[in-house]
Amino acid sequence: MSSALMHLLQQLAMVIDTGRYAAITPRDIRAHVEAGDLLPWLKSLEPQADISIFDMNGAFVLEGREWLEGLRRQLNARVAEEYGTERQGLLFLLSMTVEQLRDELGQVFKNYDAQLKRAQESEAGAPPTPPRTH
Repeated sequence: MSSALMHLLQQLAMVIDTGRYAAITPRDIRAHVEAGDLLPWLKSLEPQADISIFDMNGAFVLEGREWLEGLRRQLNARVAEEYGTERQGLLFLLSMTVEQLRDELGQVFKNYDAQLKRAQESEAGAPPTPPRTH
């Protein structure tokens, strides 16, 4: 599972917990995702929060690119009401990120199950190593 996205979730929760951003709507989040400035905009809200998906050298982490692309796909496929977050945009963003992690974890276990089945079908095959979830 993506440690960068888990960290981002924790930071988003911290920003939401301040209570200062309830006026941000899912429409605002959509606009910043579509404009491609979501991360700088989030960082401008709470400069002390570590709202980033960059490595120690400042390079963009691949997981972050996938996260942003995933947000774009989710926005095209779904609406805020489907996430149960019609009013608060940051909760909408948090919900979409949780959904991506859930899908990622599901894929990890799907791949593991396929490997396990192949190993069991092979007489000499040893079972694969269980997937890491953190």
